[in-house]
Amino acid sequence: MPSLTGLPGVKRKETPCAGFRSPSGALRVLRRGLAASTASDNGAVIVWTDDAGFYRCEFNRHRQPINREKYRTQVQVVAWLKEWMPKMEKDVAE
Repeated sequence: MPSLTGLPGVKRKETPCAGFRSPSGALRVLRRGLAASTASDNGAVIVWTDDAGFYRCEFNRHRQPINREKYRTQVQVVAWLKEWMPKMEKDVAE
């Protein structure tokens, strides 16, 4: 299984992860105790649960974080995903 290393708020070195294609898919991955990751040509989204129980959401472009948020509820995570996932498909110049 793939894993992510050095996630903020997580003490363990590696966090197992799985891919997703939709906000509901991300929640299914998170409920399994894994980090959720998806990517396209113009960005990547990673969502995980930190050691304090917060949901962490990160949008990266060219391996650089563009947006990082920390939430308490899955409803907030879904709203964030609905905002940021479409940005993976947009041209960088937009």
